[in-house]
Amino acid sequence: MNDLHTEFGQVKIHGILEFGTAADWIQRKTEDHKIDLVVMGTKGDTDNANSIFGSVTSHVINNLKCPVLVVPKGARSFHVNEVLFATDFHFTDNAAEYLSPFLAVANAYEPFIHVAQFTANKPAGSHIKNIEELKLSGLLRDTKHSFHIVEGADTEKALFSFAEKYHCDLIVTVTRHYSLWEKIFHQSLTKKLVLHSEIPVLVLHEY
Repeated sequence: MNDLHTEFGQVKIHGILEFGTAADWIQRKTEDHKIDLVVMGTKGDTDNANSIFGSVTSHVINNLKCPVLVVPKGARSFHVNEVLFATDFHFTDNAAEYLSPFLAVANAYEPFIHVAQFTANKPAGSHIKNIEELKLSGLLRDTKHSFHIVEGADTEKALFSFAEKYHCDLIVTVTRHYSLWEKIFHQSLTKKLVLHSEIPVLVLHEY
């Protein structure tokens, strides 16, 4: 705590020590105090990655409603020059609301945003239509950005390869409400993303 106060003296820091299940405790405190952002560190595959319900980090991501910023072990600084926004281009009417933390980061750091959809199939007309709809929505009108459709059977590998190619400093993604089987698949992918990523991941929640 003393080190944090020394390094971030301008930020008010309040420490809490309690007993209980970490994931449940984080969720309860986040709801009780109306937290705007949860920041968590992860140690990679050693972070309980082989348990049935996944790591504390992936559990928090899939159960909290507020944004979660996951910082991997070894990250020493936070520069945001290039951002990968991984999306399926499907946005609800309140997209501006749940994307606001991401857009706030974009306004503060003015990065270049790579908006990309990762698909196992060849791009179809629907992919192009979704991009056009996003352009018309104006959500990214005040940002520097480009659109990409990336084909690859291994979504995780394709995503990380893209991030490395464009020297991305941050990965942004959105979680949604799914059916049971879709949720199991999505949680598996999210878990891989947060446990294997070497750069910070910002997870937003559609609501």
